[in-house]
Amino acid sequence: MTIRLSLAALALGLLFGLLGASAKVSDKRVPRLLGGFYTSVVRGVPETVWVLMMYFGTVSAMNAIGAWFGNPKLSLSPFVAGTFALALCFGAYATEVFRGALLAIPKGRKRPGRRWACPTCASSGASRCHSYGAWHSLAWATST
Repeated sequence: MTIRLSLAALALGLLFGLLGASAKVSDKRVPRLLGGFYTSVVRGVPETVWVLMMYFGTVSAMNAIGAWFGNPKLSLSPFVAGTFALALCFGAYATEVFRGALLAIPKGRKRPGRRWACPTCASSGASRCHSYGAWHSLAWATST
């Protein structure tokens, strides 16, 4: 049961994380605010509280919805409530991981005067290290 719950929460949490990250890196203001609100609120509340709120809160909400539709015994299984609560928590943390990965993707050369070079070759202005190849002792250098 634990493995099933973990895998279900992982799958749903990854989806929440991708949606949250895409909202946080959006050009529009409203998705950015919603993504920031989601991560701030969910990460600020302990997971145990989320699990209890999901289970007991949804039971009350499901009873109210069921009574409104004429079925007062409408309920949510503990497995689904736990899966959703853990996915919500995992998704908030995954949002920040995915956001960092999305921001790390280069979008062209941002500073054309900079390149990677060997410290010994950086002073000469060479783009590759002529004695050891391009992968030896890489350091950040500026070209002139």
